[in-house]
Amino acid sequence: MLGEEREQALLFKHLATLRTDAALFQDVDELTWRGPTEGFAGWTERMGEPRLLERCRKLRPDPRAGSPT
Repeated sequence: MLGEEREQALLFKHLATLRTDAALFQDVDELTWRGPTEGFAGWTERMGEPRLLERCRKLRPDPRAGSPT
């Protein structure tokens, strides 16, 4: 049944498989959003949404404020 689409089906199976051996993070604080990364500017240009970068910069947390408790 898979025939010509076998490789694509196997790829999707691999992508849909939950991994238990993947390295994630050491501390939940590592998941805190710290603002757009350096590569984000180029991505917004390629997507035709350069204003998105400025919007994200405005939402960036102030590092002087410390981490929320």
